[in-house]
Amino acid sequence: MGANLTSQPNTGRYLIAAKRRGAYVVTIDVRDTEAAAQSDEVLRIRPGTDAALALAMMHVIISEGLYSQDFVAQHTVGFEELAAHVKDYSPTWAAAITGIPAAQIVALARRYAAARPAMIVIGGSSMHKGANGWQGGRAIACLPALTGNLGIPGGGLGPRHGSTSHGQALASIIPTTARPPAPTSRTKCRA
Repeated sequence: MGANLTSQPNTGRYLIAAKRRGAYVVTIDVRDTEAAAQSDEVLRIRPGTDAALALAMMHVIISEGLYSQDFVAQHTVGFEELAAHVKDYSPTWAAAITGIPAAQIVALARRYAAARPAMIVIGGSSMHKGANGWQGGRAIACLPALTGNLGIPGGGLGPRHGSTSHGQALASIIPTTARPPAPTSRTKCRA
């Protein structure tokens, strides 16, 4: 989401390697980028509407029961409040704001919820510029927790580089140790 590979070329090699291993790559951005050229699907979103897209995805994931009940129960707080909050943020509502058709938002939410592992890479500065710009990053950060894609190899959430929250007084979510790559489709993960 908003991650431009030209300004951070280190990310590109991981994106291409993941795609070679069978990853389905989706780019969500306001413009055509190098990441879009490497993607299986591209969603052109209106500037500043990332939070609306994330809220609609959560609406689908929760209302269709696609979230990881075990992960949510063991590792999160406030699920009931979140579920009540996103009821009003349907894909139809988000389509009018983001410019992405409701059916495409539903398909994206379902694909993301079903993917194991799933990684969201967010653009560093695009999420933090402007008043309340960090709210988009905050909404997006709920998606890996809902789907149980935190703490697993190849899954999670992260900025495309070591960016910080630019004075928003938020703690860093960048891990201090490297994670191993995700297993190939021929390898079974054992918990």
